Amino acid sequence: MNHTPVYNIVQGKCLLHLVYDLPKVDKAAPPHEQLAYYRRLRGLSKDELAGMIGVSAGEIVNYEKQFQEIYDDQAQKLAQALDMDSGLLLDDYTRFVSPGYGQRIKKYP
Repeated sequence: MNHTPVYNIVQGKCLLHLVYDLPKVDKAAPPHEQLAYYRRLRGLSKDELAGMIGVSAGEIVNYEKQFQEIYDDQAQKLAQALDMDSGLLLDDYTRFVSPGYGQRIKKYP
């Protein structure tokens, strides 16, 4: 954190303009990093996020530690709770097995 030289004196109080360098995650980062980043960005604990989507906190831990894949149905719930794009929570494999893809694959000889 640092501050800029911008300030005001209002009613005898000094108001500073502070600048925070928030951590960022690359759009190409893997799903577990995206999940952890957006959860922390929204200020949610693993327990709080788990309660919002109706799973145990252990499941959130498993997602963030890559012990469990995030599939389409959970990606949708997580994305809604975290106000983010669900596509960031899917990797190549989980996109491949997402609803609708199986039917598309069957069309190819």
